[in-house]
Amino acid sequence: MLAAHELYPHGLGFYGFYIVENSPLIREIEARNSIHPRHKSSHFDALQHYVITFHDDTLEVIAERATVVAEGELTADNAVIQHYQR
Repeated sequence: MLAAHELYPHGLGFYGFYIVENSPLIREIEARNSIHPRHKSSHFDALQHYVITFHDDTLEVIAERATVVAEGELTADNAVIQHYQR
């Protein structure tokens, strides 16, 4: 249920591709990693938080970069949806 997602009150909607600025998820992952003896907060500076929403599913990705490849005349959102449905 998308309405239960913590980002829903901030504009998260169905069938969208979002980049989360100041991601609480990246901060949480960085905090969990802080017990590692070689932990460096700077390793998390380049990470982006992407959220892709569908009808019944939500995909969240933490990565340095992501590329959406459109197929034909599709928008980026529709290309992601079509790829996911395969």
